[in-house]
Amino acid sequence: MYERNGTLYRDLFKAYGLRFIIKVSGAAGKFAIVPLLLNIGSGIGLLAIVRTSVVVTQLLLLLLLLLLICVIGIEGEL
Repeated sequence: MYERNGTLYRDLFKAYGLRFIIKVSGAAGKFAIVPLLLNIGSGIGLLAIVRTSVVVTQLLLLLLLLLLICVIGIEGEL
């Protein structure tokens, strides 16, 4: 609300859309750097494992394809 020339005014805005209500409960604790660094290190380690497994899987599929080409002789069909 605001007053202009002795008259009170208010602005009314209509908003359409979604409204998100987020409730958080629990006890707040003190920030500790050690658990944060442990979590970050664990995440980096998991990403490295996933990347390594993707590379190994691709190599195995390449070897299987080469084996099929050599043994069955499907060179002309590919």
